[in-house]
Amino acid sequence: MDSEGGLRSPAGLIEGLTYTVISRVPYRNQEQLQLAGNNYPDVIRKYYLDLSPEIKDKIKVKAEDLIAKSNRELTSNYDVALYLAQAIKQNYSWQQNIPPLKEGEDLTEAFLYKNQGGYPDQFATVYTLMLRSLNIPARLVVGFAPGKFNPFTGYYLVHNTDAYAMTEVYFPDYGWFYFDPLPGHEIIPPSFQDQNPFGVLGLLWKWVASFLPPPFTAFISTIFAKITQGILGVFQTGWLGKLWQFVTGSFIGVLLGILGAIVLAFFG
Repeated sequence: MDSEGGLRSPAGLIEGLTYTVISRVPYRNQEQLQLAGNNYPDVIRKYYLDLSPEIKDKIKVKAEDLIAKSNRELTSNYDVALYLAQAIKQNYSWQQNIPPLKEGEDLTEAFLYKNQGGYPDQFATVYTLMLRSLNIPARLVVGFAPGKFNPFTGYYLVHNTDAYAMTEVYFPDYGWFYFDPLPGHEIIPPSFQDQNPFGVLGLLWKWVASFLPPPFTAFISTIFAKITQGILGVFQTGWLGKLWQFVTGSFIGVLLGILGAIVLAFFG
Protein backbone atom coordinates (compact mmCIF):
# COMPACT_ATOMS: atom_id res chain seq x y z
CA MET A 1 0.00 0.00 0.00
CA ASP A 2 1.44 3.37 -0.99
CA SER A 3 0.88 6.70 0.77
CA GLU A 4 -2.27 7.35 -1.31
CA GLY A 5 -3.82 4.01 -0.32
CA GLY A 6 -3.15 2.40 -3.70
CA LEU A 7 -1.77 -1.06 -4.44
CA ARG A 8 1.72 -1.39 -5.92
CA SER A 9 3.52 -4.53 -7.00
CA PRO A 10 6.86 -5.07 -5.19
CA ALA A 11 8.34 -6.30 -8.50
CA GLY A 12 7.66 -6.21 -12.21
CA LEU A 13 4.74 -8.27 -13.49
CA ILE A 14 6.08 -10.98 -15.80
CA GLU A 15 4.13 -12.26 -18.78
CA GLY A 16 1.65 -14.99 -17.92
CA LEU A 17 1.47 -14.08 -14.23
CA THR A 18 -1.97 -14.56 -12.70
CA TYR A 19 -2.96 -12.56 -9.63
CA THR A 20 -6.08 -11.72 -7.64
CA VAL A 21 -7.11 -8.32 -6.28
CA ILE A 22 -9.84 -7.90 -3.66
CA SER A 23 -11.32 -4.40 -3.78
CA ARG A 24 -12.66 -2.52 -0.79
CA VAL A 25 -15.50 -0.62 -2.41
CA PRO A 26 -16.79 2.36 -0.40
CA TYR A 27 -20.53 2.54 0.19
CA ARG A 28 -21.89 5.50 -1.77
CA ASN A 29 -24.71 6.94 0.32
CA GLN A 30 -25.97 10.01 -1.53
CA GLU A 31 -27.69 11.55 1.49
CA GLN A 32 -24.55 11.28 3.62
CA LEU A 33 -22.30 12.74 0.92
CA GLN A 34 -24.68 15.66 0.45
CA LEU A 35 -24.18 16.53 4.13
CA ALA A 36 -20.39 16.04 4.14
CA GLY A 37 -19.65 19.79 4.17
CA ASN A 38 -16.40 21.62 3.36
CA ASN A 39 -14.21 20.88 6.37
CA TYR A 40 -11.27 19.51 4.37
CA PRO A 41 -8.00 18.37 5.99
CA ASP A 42 -4.98 20.56 5.31
CA VAL A 43 -3.29 17.91 3.15
CA ILE A 44 -6.37 17.78 0.90
CA ARG A 45 -6.48 21.56 0.53
CA LYS A 46 -2.75 21.68 -0.19
CA TYR A 47 -2.68 19.17 -3.03
CA TYR A 48 -6.16 18.82 -4.51
CA LEU A 49 -7.29 22.43 -4.85
CA ASP A 50 -4.15 23.46 -6.71
CA LEU A 51 -4.88 25.32 -9.94
CA SER A 52 -2.87 27.75 -12.06
CA PRO A 53 -4.00 31.36 -11.44
CA GLU A 54 -3.59 32.06 -15.16
CA ILE A 55 -6.52 29.82 -16.11
CA LYS A 56 -8.53 29.54 -12.89
CA ASP A 57 -10.85 32.48 -13.57
CA LYS A 58 -11.65 31.35 -17.13
CA ILE A 59 -12.43 27.81 -16.01
CA LYS A 60 -14.52 29.06 -13.07
CA VAL A 61 -16.62 31.29 -15.33
CA LYS A 62 -17.45 28.38 -17.62
CA ALA A 63 -18.22 26.08 -14.66
CA GLU A 64 -20.55 28.67 -13.12
CA ASP A 65 -22.27 29.19 -16.48
CA LEU A 66 -23.05 25.47 -16.67
CA ILE A 67 -24.25 25.32 -13.05
CA ALA A 68 -26.51 28.35 -13.59
CA LYS A 69 -28.52 26.31 -16.10
CA SER A 70 -29.66 23.89 -13.40
CA ASN A 71 -33.42 23.91 -12.81
CA ARG A 72 -32.92 23.46 -9.07
CA GLU A 73 -30.64 24.87 -6.40
CA LEU A 74 -27.45 22.88 -5.92
CA THR A 75 -26.95 23.01 -2.16
CA SER A 76 -24.02 20.62 -1.71
CA ASN A 77 -20.71 19.75 -3.34
CA TYR A 78 -22.12 16.34 -4.21
CA ASP A 79 -24.98 17.96 -6.14
CA VAL A 80 -22.54 20.29 -7.92
CA ALA A 81 -20.20 17.42 -8.86
CA LEU A 82 -23.08 15.31 -10.15
CA TYR A 83 -24.69 18.11 -12.17
CA LEU A 84 -21.40 19.38 -13.58
CA ALA A 85 -20.45 15.92 -14.86
CA GLN A 86 -23.83 15.65 -16.60
CA ALA A 87 -23.51 19.17 -18.03
CA ILE A 88 -20.11 18.36 -19.57
CA LYS A 89 -21.60 15.24 -21.17
CA GLN A 90 -24.42 17.25 -22.72
CA ASN A 91 -22.49 20.33 -23.85
CA TYR A 92 -19.20 18.89 -25.11
CA SER A 93 -18.55 16.09 -27.58
CA TRP A 94 -16.00 13.32 -27.95
CA GLN A 95 -13.89 14.36 -30.96
CA GLN A 96 -11.43 12.23 -32.88
CA ASN A 97 -9.62 14.90 -34.88
CA ILE A 98 -8.72 18.09 -33.05
CA PRO A 99 -5.77 20.35 -33.95
CA PRO A 100 -2.59 20.08 -31.86
CA LEU A 101 -2.20 22.63 -29.09
CA LYS A 102 -0.24 25.70 -30.03
CA GLU A 103 2.83 26.67 -28.06
CA GLY A 104 1.71 28.05 -24.68
CA GLU A 105 -1.95 27.07 -25.26
CA ASP A 106 -3.75 25.47 -22.32
CA LEU A 107 -5.54 22.15 -22.90
CA THR A 108 -8.53 22.95 -20.71
CA GLU A 109 -9.04 26.38 -22.22
CA ALA A 110 -8.90 24.95 -25.76
CA PHE A 111 -11.37 22.20 -24.78
CA LEU A 112 -13.91 24.64 -23.33
CA TYR A 113 -13.66 27.65 -25.61
CA LYS A 114 -12.27 26.52 -28.98
CA ASN A 115 -12.83 22.81 -29.67
CA GLN A 116 -16.06 22.31 -27.70
CA GLY A 117 -14.79 18.90 -26.65
CA GLY A 118 -11.81 16.64 -27.16
CA TYR A 119 -10.30 13.22 -26.60
CA PRO A 120 -11.76 10.91 -23.88
CA ASP A 121 -9.07 11.53 -21.25
CA GLN A 122 -9.43 15.29 -21.69
CA PHE A 123 -12.99 15.16 -20.33
CA ALA A 124 -11.73 13.99 -16.94
CA THR A 125 -8.93 16.58 -16.99
CA VAL A 126 -11.33 19.45 -17.68
CA TYR A 127 -13.87 18.18 -15.14
CA THR A 128 -11.19 17.90 -12.44
CA LEU A 129 -9.98 21.47 -12.97
CA MET A 130 -13.55 22.79 -13.10
CA LEU A 131 -14.24 21.31 -9.68
CA ARG A 132 -11.03 22.75 -8.28
CA SER A 133 -11.97 26.19 -9.61
CA LEU A 134 -15.12 25.90 -7.47
CA ASN A 135 -13.00 24.94 -4.40
CA ILE A 136 -14.08 21.29 -4.53
CA PRO A 137 -11.08 18.93 -4.07
CA ALA A 138 -10.67 16.64 -7.07
CA ARG A 139 -7.97 14.48 -8.65
CA LEU A 140 -7.44 12.74 -11.97
CA VAL A 141 -7.28 8.94 -11.72
CA VAL A 142 -7.14 6.08 -14.19
CA GLY A 143 -9.11 2.87 -14.05
CA PHE A 144 -10.83 0.26 -16.16
CA ALA A 145 -14.21 -0.01 -17.83
CA PRO A 146 -16.14 -3.20 -16.99
CA GLY A 147 -15.00 -4.93 -20.19
CA LYS A 148 -17.00 -7.68 -21.87
CA PHE A 149 -19.30 -9.95 -19.91
CA ASN A 150 -18.75 -13.70 -20.31
CA PRO A 151 -22.17 -15.33 -19.77
CA PHE A 152 -20.65 -18.79 -19.35
CA THR A 153 -18.51 -17.82 -16.36
CA GLY A 154 -20.47 -14.88 -14.94
CA TYR A 155 -17.31 -12.71 -14.97
CA TYR A 156 -16.22 -9.65 -16.95
CA LEU A 157 -13.12 -9.90 -19.13
CA VAL A 158 -11.08 -6.69 -18.83
CA HIS A 159 -8.18 -5.80 -21.15
CA ASN A 160 -5.53 -3.07 -21.06
CA THR A 161 -7.48 -1.30 -23.79
CA ASP A 162 -10.36 -0.85 -21.33
CA ALA A 163 -8.28 1.64 -19.31
CA TYR A 164 -9.39 5.28 -19.26
CA ALA A 165 -9.28 8.39 -17.08
CA MET A 166 -11.91 9.62 -14.64
CA THR A 167 -12.22 12.05 -11.73
CA GLU A 168 -12.40 11.40 -8.00
CA VAL A 169 -13.98 13.97 -5.66
CA TYR A 170 -13.15 14.17 -1.96
CA PHE A 171 -15.85 14.30 0.73
CA PRO A 172 -14.83 14.91 4.37
CA ASP A 173 -15.11 11.82 6.62
CA TYR A 174 -16.04 9.63 3.62
CA GLY A 175 -13.06 9.84 1.27
CA TRP A 176 -12.79 9.72 -2.50
CA PHE A 177 -15.67 8.90 -4.86
CA TYR A 178 -15.39 8.91 -8.62
CA PHE A 179 -17.50 10.66 -11.25
CA ASP A 180 -17.21 10.04 -14.98
CA PRO A 181 -18.00 12.97 -17.33
CA LEU A 182 -17.28 11.05 -20.56
CA PRO A 183 -20.29 10.86 -22.93
CA GLY A 184 -21.65 7.33 -23.16
CA HIS A 185 -20.41 6.36 -19.68
CA GLU A 186 -22.39 6.17 -16.45
CA ILE A 187 -21.68 9.18 -14.21
CA ILE A 188 -21.32 7.05 -11.09
CA PRO A 189 -20.49 3.34 -10.89
CA PRO A 190 -23.06 0.68 -10.03
CA SER A 191 -23.09 0.21 -6.27
CA PHE A 192 -22.33 -3.12 -4.67
CA GLN A 193 -25.59 -2.50 -2.80
CA ASP A 194 -27.55 -2.50 -6.06
CA GLN A 195 -29.62 -5.63 -6.52
CA ASN A 196 -29.04 -7.72 -9.65
CA PRO A 197 -31.27 -10.74 -9.07
CA PHE A 198 -31.38 -12.02 -12.64
CA GLY A 199 -27.76 -11.38 -13.70
CA VAL A 200 -27.14 -12.92 -17.09
CA LEU A 201 -30.87 -13.31 -17.77
CA GLY A 202 -31.22 -9.54 -17.57
CA LEU A 203 -28.40 -9.07 -20.09
CA LEU A 204 -30.04 -11.61 -22.41
CA TRP A 205 -33.35 -9.74 -22.15
CA LYS A 206 -31.67 -6.42 -23.05
CA TRP A 207 -30.29 -8.04 -26.21
CA VAL A 208 -33.70 -9.47 -27.19
CA ALA A 209 -35.46 -6.18 -26.35
CA SER A 210 -33.29 -4.30 -28.85
CA PHE A 211 -35.19 -6.07 -31.66
CA LEU A 212 -38.70 -5.49 -30.25
CA PRO A 213 -41.03 -2.44 -30.46
CA PRO A 214 -40.71 -0.03 -27.47
CA PRO A 215 -44.34 -0.37 -26.21
CA PHE A 216 -43.98 -4.15 -25.94
CA THR A 217 -40.58 -3.98 -24.20
CA ALA A 218 -41.90 -1.37 -21.74
CA PHE A 219 -44.80 -3.67 -20.82
CA ILE A 220 -42.54 -6.69 -20.34
CA SER A 221 -40.00 -4.62 -18.36
CA THR A 222 -42.75 -3.52 -15.94
CA ILE A 223 -43.79 -7.12 -15.34
CA PHE A 224 -40.12 -8.09 -14.99
CA ALA A 225 -39.62 -5.40 -12.32
CA LYS A 226 -42.66 -6.58 -10.33
CA ILE A 227 -41.40 -10.17 -10.37
CA THR A 228 -37.95 -8.96 -9.28
CA GLN A 229 -39.39 -7.10 -6.28
CA GLY A 230 -41.34 -10.17 -5.22
CA ILE A 231 -38.32 -12.44 -5.44
CA LEU A 232 -36.14 -9.99 -3.51
CA GLY A 233 -38.65 -10.08 -0.69
CA VAL A 234 -38.07 -13.81 -0.32
CA PHE A 235 -34.36 -14.06 -1.13
CA GLN A 236 -33.10 -10.83 0.45
CA THR A 237 -30.59 -12.36 2.87
CA GLY A 238 -29.12 -15.64 4.04
CA TRP A 239 -28.17 -18.75 2.13
CA LEU A 240 -31.23 -18.52 -0.12
CA GLY A 241 -30.01 -15.18 -1.43
CA LYS A 242 -26.52 -16.56 -2.13
CA LEU A 243 -28.01 -19.59 -3.88
CA TRP A 244 -30.19 -17.32 -6.04
CA GLN A 245 -27.19 -15.16 -7.01
CA PHE A 246 -25.28 -18.26 -8.07
CA VAL A 247 -28.15 -19.69 -10.11
CA THR A 248 -28.85 -16.42 -11.95
CA GLY A 249 -25.27 -15.15 -12.24
CA SER A 250 -24.13 -17.13 -15.29
CA PHE A 251 -25.34 -19.61 -17.89
CA ILE A 252 -23.64 -22.39 -15.93
CA GLY A 253 -25.61 -21.36 -12.87
CA VAL A 254 -28.82 -21.26 -14.91
CA LEU A 255 -28.16 -24.76 -16.30
CA LEU A 256 -27.38 -26.15 -12.84
CA GLY A 257 -30.53 -24.47 -11.51
CA ILE A 258 -32.64 -26.09 -14.22
CA LEU A 259 -30.99 -29.45 -13.55
CA GLY A 260 -31.69 -29.07 -9.83
CA ALA A 261 -35.32 -28.20 -10.55
CA ILE A 262 -35.65 -31.33 -12.73
CA VAL A 263 -34.17 -33.50 -9.97
CA LEU A 264 -36.53 -32.00 -7.39
CA ALA A 265 -39.46 -32.49 -9.76
CA PHE A 266 -38.46 -36.14 -10.31
CA PHE A 267 -38.35 -36.86 -6.58
CA GLY A 268 -41.57 -34.91 -6.12
